[in-house]
Amino acid sequence: MKLPVSSIRPITAQRFLAPVEGGGTTQPPVNTTLVCGYESGWNDLADGGFGAPINPNSFADYETVVQNCGTAQQFTTADVAGSAFNDQGEITTFNDTAAAGTVQDPGTGVYNDGAGFSINFEWYVETATCTGCTHNYLVLYSDTTIDPSLPLAMIRETSALTGINGSNYTFVRYSEQSNYSDTDRATGSDGEIWSSTDILQ
Repeated sequence: MKLPVSSIRPITAQRFLAPVEGGGTTQPPVNTTLVCGYESGWNDLADGGFGAPINPNSFADYETVVQNCGTAQQFTTADVAGSAFNDQGEITTFNDTAAAGTVQDPGTGVYNDGAGFSINFEWYVETATCTGCTHNYLVLYSDTTIDPSLPLAMIRETSALTGINGSNYTFVRYSEQSNYSDTDRATGSDGEIWSSTDILQ
């Protein structure tokens, strides 16, 4: 079975592609320390309706959360290429184009929100470099060069696989988009930590 990767959370109509009507916030969880299950919380109405984390976190915070989950795994480009995944009706397809799946030679893919809106993206696999890390990450990236219809200059999501139960796969994610991030993952506390469980199609 191939490794599934869910729809990348910033690439959802309700989260950033257009200002939302009404909207609201997803409050931070009870856990305020960087343990498995921690989430940054989300404000739909921030940044003119594009949304932003309520309490942004750094990538180092994200690595702490992933390590606390204790089950992050290694996978390869071949585990991702050619797979499609469902996150509550949002479908993310990772094309198998014989790309190396590296930052220098990324694969391509398309996200569909289930209501007819889609975004093209590139993806690659990278090895985690934090002290003691033995896993790797799937990185999904899009900007207006990759997809001119993108309403923001840049989005990026980094995902670590932390659980498998049949066709259900659990991920811990670190999401950035240009309306609230400095676009440099190594600096600042300007990303969102969150988790999802996705179904392999």
